Amino acid sequence: MPLIHEFLIAPKIGFELNQIVRNNNGRINKRKSGIDYLVELDDELFQYFSDTLKWIPNETENRFGLNYCGLTVMYSNGASVL
Repeated sequence: MPLIHEFLIAPKIGFELNQIVRNNNGRINKRKSGIDYLVELDDELFQYFSDTLKWIPNETENRFGLNYCGLTVMYSNGASVL
């Protein structure tokens, strides 16, 4: 199974990470999780774009770019740049 990076847009209020439901293959079930927007990106494409995306502001500890493993929290300022 290829490595897939998942990007979702969740509301600021009323959404908890423990709401995310995954399928048997480990991918997010958008309908059961109550998520409106989900983008899945193949690892090769993610790595290809990673240098370009380092300037996107986020709210996680590194403050810029997208985390390769784990969550990247981004608010409207980072999302609009993306």
